[in-house]
Amino acid sequence: MGAFIKVVLFLVLLAACLLGGTWLGQLIQNDPGYVLLSYGTTSVEMSLWVGLAGLVVAMVLGYLATRLVGYVLNSPGGLGRMWSRLRGRSARGATQKGFMELRMGRYEAALKHLTAAAPRSELAFINYLSAAEAANALGRGEQRDALLVKALEAVPGSELAVGLAEARMQFDNGQLEACAHTLSALRRHKPKDPELITLSCQVNQQLGRTDELVKLLPLARKTGALPETDIEALEIQAFADSLIQAGEDAESVSKPSEVPLALKITWDTVPKRLRTHERLVDPYINGLIAAGATDAARTTLEGLIKKVPGQAWFDRYGSLELGDVAVRRQFLDKRLKGITDGAGPAQLALGRLAMAQGDLTAAESALEASAEAQPRPETYEALANLYRDQGRHEMTAQALTSLTHLVRDWPVSTAVVVKVDAEPAVEPEPSAV
Repeated sequence: MGAFIKVVLFLVLLAACLLGGTWLGQLIQNDPGYVLLSYGTTSVEMSLWVGLAGLVVAMVLGYLATRLVGYVLNSPGGLGRMWSRLRGRSARGATQKGFMELRMGRYEAALKHLTAAAPRSELAFINYLSAAEAANALGRGEQRDALLVKALEAVPGSELAVGLAEARMQFDNGQLEACAHTLSALRRHKPKDPELITLSCQVNQQLGRTDELVKLLPLARKTGALPETDIEALEIQAFADSLIQAGEDAESVSKPSEVPLALKITWDTVPKRLRTHERLVDPYINGLIAAGATDAARTTLEGLIKKVPGQAWFDRYGSLELGDVAVRRQFLDKRLKGITDGAGPAQLALGRLAMAQGDLTAAESALEASAEAQPRPETYEALANLYRDQGRHEMTAQALTSLTHLVRDWPVSTAVVVKVDAEPAVEPEPSAV
């Protein structure tokens, strides 16, 4: 059936061609037409149909010639490939020279060679980026931006790479506000890119934008943009700065047990795992004391002592102005009953509080116990002050000697004045016998 249809179609087509040819021949015979081509003194006459046939032949020959030239130019050994290779070799040479000049600090020459080679380079994107770096080093901001735009046009979809390059140049130039704006725009499209997060952390740290930095750090930890040690250091620094600022902004409270609102809000943002870090506790306690919240500071330190009874908390508890001394002595007495090892810091704090109350006997007992349990320069300095107040100059000298044995350059308080021979020798009374 299919073969029959093909035969029928062939016959129909053949009949159409015969009829068309017959009709065209009759048309030519009846009216051959006339074509005159004249240029200057030269003229050519022909029938219309011969002219049309010549035009068709010319078009066919032109098409064949075009194909032939294209084949010659694009063949592996053709002239086009050869010319392209020559242009590429020239562009590579200029690009390499530009790169070397860029690394040698010859920015003007590097800019010239890199931009000249870019249109002919197979890696125009790299040329434009490097040329932008050279323009940036020369302080030509407008030219740098124009080259970055050309790099983006050379490789569509390279917004992140070009944007990061621009942000790094702005960062190196000290244009931190502009850099932060560029990074913010990029993060709207690529919020989890590690390089963006890393550079954003650096910029916000230098700008002192602790709130922004605190928001970025969890993302930096999640994406692994920064080492954990760096993230923790940035976290502590950011929260410490926030607490210092909150302490400066805090208003005085009417009750010593009341926490200023500014400090409370900031302290609540600190992760619980960091609330025992000295660099964060110190500004918080100092802010409470400055605002008159001495009871709140005292209870905070007492909570830390119960949770992690470290030397730092005992030292602050015994030396800071935290309100009722008797209450603090009572608290330390209770804590000492539960400490079986390492009671030196607690004894030192207890001795300082006893001295503040004028209870020199209890102070001496606590300080000597502290020195025996854990010899520290602070303990011997406190003992020297105590012995001086008692008028025991030889003991004062011994305490200071023990201190200097521990730390040669310890800054001994100017209040400690030793005069061993200040008291006259006491002659023994004659025996009554």
